[in-house]
Amino acid sequence: MKSFFNWMRPVTDLVTGWIEARTGLCSAVKNCGGIMMPGKPCICRALPTTIVFAFIVQAITGLFMLLQYSSGAQSAWESVYYLQEMVPGGWLLRAVHHYSGQMILVLIAIHVVGMIVRGTYRAPREFVFWAGIFMGLVTLCLLLTGDLLAWDQNSLSCTQVRTNFLELLPLIGSHCLKLAVGGPGFGHLAIARFLVLHTVVLSGAFAGLLILQAWFMHRARKVELHTAQTCSTIWPNQAWLNVVGCLIVMAVILLLSLSHGTSGVTLGAPADTSASFDAARPEWAFLGLYGFADMFPAALKILPIFVIPGLLVLAFLVMPFLGQFKIGHVFNVFFVIFLLAGNAVLSFQVLIHDKHNEKHQAALREAEEAAARVKVLAKSKGGIPVGGALTLLREDPKTQGPMIFKQHCASCHDCVDSQGNGVKSEKASAPNLYGYATREWVAGWLDPEKISSEAYFGGTKFRSGKMAEFIEEMFEDLEDDEIKETHEEMMTAAIALSAQAKLTSQIKLDAKHAERIKKGNGLIEDDLGCADCHKFGNVGQLGTGPDLTGYCSREWTIGIIKNPAHKRFYGKDNDRMPAYAETDNEAANLLTNSDIEILADWLRGDWFEPVVAEEDEVNEADDDVENKADDGEVEKKDTEKDKEEKKAAPAAKPVAEPAKKPEAKPEPKPAAKPVEKPKAETKPAPKAEPEPAAKPAEKPMVQAKPEPKPAKQPESKSSPQPAEKPKTPPNPSPKPTEKKPEVKPAPQPKSTEKKPAPAK
Repeated sequence: MKSFFNWMRPVTDLVTGWIEARTGLCSAVKNCGGIMMPGKPCICRALPTTIVFAFIVQAITGLFMLLQYSSGAQSAWESVYYLQEMVPGGWLLRAVHHYSGQMILVLIAIHVVGMIVRGTYRAPREFVFWAGIFMGLVTLCLLLTGDLLAWDQNSLSCTQVRTNFLELLPLIGSHCLKLAVGGPGFGHLAIARFLVLHTVVLSGAFAGLLILQAWFMHRARKVELHTAQTCSTIWPNQAWLNVVGCLIVMAVILLLSLSHGTSGVTLGAPADTSASFDAARPEWAFLGLYGFADMFPAALKILPIFVIPGLLVLAFLVMPFLGQFKIGHVFNVFFVIFLLAGNAVLSFQVLIHDKHNEKHQAALREAEEAAARVKVLAKSKGGIPVGGALTLLREDPKTQGPMIFKQHCASCHDCVDSQGNGVKSEKASAPNLYGYATREWVAGWLDPEKISSEAYFGGTKFRSGKMAEFIEEMFEDLEDDEIKETHEEMMTAAIALSAQAKLTSQIKLDAKHAERIKKGNGLIEDDLGCADCHKFGNVGQLGTGPDLTGYCSREWTIGIIKNPAHKRFYGKDNDRMPAYAETDNEAANLLTNSDIEILADWLRGDWFEPVVAEEDEVNEADDDVENKADDGEVEKKDTEKDKEEKKAAPAAKPVAEPAKKPEAKPEPKPAAKPVEKPKAETKPAPKAEPEPAAKPAEKPMVQAKPEPKPAKQPESKSSPQPAEKPKTPPNPSPKPTEKKPEVKPAPQPKSTEKKPAPAK
């Protein structure tokens, strides 16, 4: 090896001699290695080098990010999303850039505070100290301007709050605001200006301050060498400490960047200038100032935002002069400790307050859901449209529906599940719309214990109307067996009505229960007497009660939201529900047609969701939904248990004697049995039907699957599914093979022998 180096020496000498003759670089490096410094090598002296290193990392990563960035209101968020989600390693690039900027501020703070504590901010290092102060201020500005460039909802809201503070300045406030924003509001010009400020003006200023501080340190070192008791060379000991410091900084940046996993630094939902975000909070470095400003009334906000921070900067600038005296140095040290402790306390108070603020936490959850939702839509629906990612959210019922509901519907309607989760009205006075159009929700209208409750008619004038009286009187003076059978028939009718909605989430379930739906249609048309007050298919007529044809379907729901007082719905009996689109002039209506369609789709749970399960898993999930939604399932299990007991001891249950009756008969019991509902001749069916009042449920009871919409489903003959198991026959017929869920029974039969529509 030694001979190899001896052989290479003439070559290296030739190269280094050539470089030295033309640039003088080699002698300059040797001279740097011999530079003296006062004192011994120390890790504290590595702080300026680590600041330079962190800035270089940020500059390099920022350059590569700039190559991917597009400064436009409809492309800024999209370009950041593309970098983070689509470009290999883009998430790491953005995270390293983000945390290197945070690290610069931390290092400058440690550097400045360390100079104050050690007393090295005094002569001859005043300019070194002042350069560090201004570098910290420029870094804060870099964080502020860089925050907006992500163009998500949090960054936009925070920047709007900060820039609005400029109006507090007398005389020049409004002009400064227009200069910063670039127009009357945030948009293309604001992004372009912040981009130039961040990448050119402020970055250039920081680089210039780094050079100035290096020069000031060089001049101060020369002065200190004359009075220093001990001296040492920068190379090699201090140089290696500088390298170790840079490696530690890089390790911390990487650890923070990797803490997010491959998802990268949080990217919220696209910025919407027409929306507000109640949970907007500044970066960690400004939390203390945010908490401090919150202690002042609006008329005095100029004090914590401009006056007091300005005085603090001035106090730091005069510290080198006060530090010349011993008492002044002690004051400076305690003053800095007081500021750091106060900032930490205020920041901690803000975090604790936000943690226990339900409104703030709810806004955060909504923001997280919106951010996750837009990414799902962007990845699953063919990418981002020309109108930008915000279009995906504005046209998404799952995201936009709750917002429309809160603004227009939550004044009267609850939209909460049994656990109280959802959108709660301050004073509910109309039906709870959670689980709209599902079997369980529809069955509630046919339950005497629920129809007059607060979840249904309890807060309306219909609580003592014909419908409520009819349902309640149907169950009066009935034996236990009769009540049980009546409940089952009501559930069958509810299943038939729910099938009218053609919910995407119930496509397979409706096809599976085609025979029971057919039986329920017959009950609605004839046995229950519903057609006396309601129109259902070709039976009954409009004008006395809501039309049950296509009940809760998309078209039906849109219609009742537009005008509930139409004769197809409630007519003159409408109870307070406003008409949201009574005219053809959208500008004069409360809601646009697009908003109403979004509201109807959200109410019905009809939105896009990516397929995440195999076909077998989906079928199992449908069976679970069936078991939960079908109240008759429990009764079926009880019946099967009864059958087993009857087989073991037939004499003990004489009620089961009519076992010889054919199962296909819709009415296996004799006419003498009063279990049959009071027919139309006994009690006319009331006209009051549940009023969905354009108030959608905050979350549908059954989440929609990514199936084609029911309106596009072909209709075909009823599936040869078994009819509802009668309670009395002990030997029900075996369950035939289940048909594929692509076919559905015709939802509007003319009679019990309905003719199915031809399949597509």
